[in-house]
Amino acid sequence: MKANIRLKIEGGDALKFHSERVEIGSEKALDVSFDPNPFPMVSERHAHLAFECGIHVLYDNASAQGTFVNGERISVAKLKSGDRIRLGQGGPTLLFEDGSPFTSRLKFVLGRCGVDGKMLQVMVSDSLAEVTTGKGKKPEKASGIVQEVLGRVKLQQSIRLLTAVFVGLLLTAGSVAGILLWTGRRLKGLEEVTFRRASERATLMESRERDFRRRIRGLKSELVRKEASASTEVDALRSNLKNLRETLEENRRGFWAIAERNQKAVVLLQHTFQVFNLKTGRTVRVVSRRANGAPMFSEGPVGVPVTLSIQGTGFVIDPRGTILTNRHVAEPWRENDRLRSAGWSGRTVLLSATFADTDRPVPAKILKVSREVDAAALRIDPFPGMPVVQAIEPDPKKVRQGLRVAIIGFPSGVMMEGKAKTTLTTGVLSKVNLRKELQFDAPVNPGNSGGPIFNERGHVIGIVHAVGVGPGGARLHGISYGVPIRFATSLAAAPDRVSGLGP
Repeated sequence: MKANIRLKIEGGDALKFHSERVEIGSEKALDVSFDPNPFPMVSERHAHLAFECGIHVLYDNASAQGTFVNGERISVAKLKSGDRIRLGQGGPTLLFEDGSPFTSRLKFVLGRCGVDGKMLQVMVSDSLAEVTTGKGKKPEKASGIVQEVLGRVKLQQSIRLLTAVFVGLLLTAGSVAGILLWTGRRLKGLEEVTFRRASERATLMESRERDFRRRIRGLKSELVRKEASASTEVDALRSNLKNLRETLEENRRGFWAIAERNQKAVVLLQHTFQVFNLKTGRTVRVVSRRANGAPMFSEGPVGVPVTLSIQGTGFVIDPRGTILTNRHVAEPWRENDRLRSAGWSGRTVLLSATFADTDRPVPAKILKVSREVDAAALRIDPFPGMPVVQAIEPDPKKVRQGLRVAIIGFPSGVMMEGKAKTTLTTGVLSKVNLRKELQFDAPVNPGNSGGPIFNERGHVIGIVHAVGVGPGGARLHGISYGVPIRFATSLAAAPDRVSGLGP
């Protein structure tokens, strides 16, 4: 049997489900999904509603903002028709209605909750016989006998046999009211057992948060004892307490908070450069084309200068206007095998940075380029209110395998309605034991180069610089690479000598 569940969104549509489980949250694939933009308090998998042994039970999936039934925060709760479910503080409200008929629920209980049909028939018949002859305590004793049977036996017969037994009992006893009374009391007992088991499961789900809170309480107590001793120990305890609180808070928040805090500091970089001969220093020009369309080059005064453009991503790290990106974005000619084989290089014609959600590029200049890794620093003129990223992670020991990461950038130079719009992808660090690279599985594409790699706290741990390539040049999906941020931060400390040229 499937449950008939009705949920009405306050101020919205009424929803009907013929299912034993209804998932609720902000993920689009769930049964009841809320847009995270107007409802940021709704977690991805906020709660679920289960139909267990004939009753409806609501579980909170350790959500950040909590789940409320009739105004009270719950971990698990039995539901009845008319209950109001609210997702988070000030979140959306659902009105619950149980659409399952009593007889259908009875069949469900008998079919799923350990009732032996033959034993049930014998014991109920004996109990009804005692009722009709005036022996025993009538319905109370009959209910007790059946309850004992139900507690000891397992399901042996189908719903069809149980239905036939009850029809026979009804015809024999002639007392529908007695059967319904007994059944109602049995259902109530089953509801209590189911609710108790659900509470135990909810307790397990909350173990992680309780552990954090227990550790916080322990640190607080230790802090009180140590305040009279060395100040260095007190400072260390306060730092640990702060880190635990930050970790607990970040565990409750999704990557949407990282994007909200950092994406405006991510910039779309557009680099246009002209090609010149390294030996002669003269500009390479296209003077004509061959019959097959291939261009003919010259270094004379006639012709159109060979001009190339690329797009990439960067991010502002300090109030001076320092931007970190890739070396192959700052000096693209050095990564171009065709130019190098011809003995050519490039000179910057235009290098600009467009902040996310804006349409106005600002001039940028090259500050310093690393010769060790694929990283570079640029500089723009600072301006009031200029956004910068939240923080740089200074400790490489905190960059560990399995760490969840988020990538923000401009794959293929994403522009919407004339404004630069970022794209966020997520994944985990797959490998961190490479000396000069990080390997992760978040998808990246052309245009992501130079973009920041964030950890769960919103701190930058690296710079995107390449995708995995297999034999024959085929791209390896799920394998991407980044430069550890420690190799790029030293570039930002370079003196303010900037240049638009790159021989």
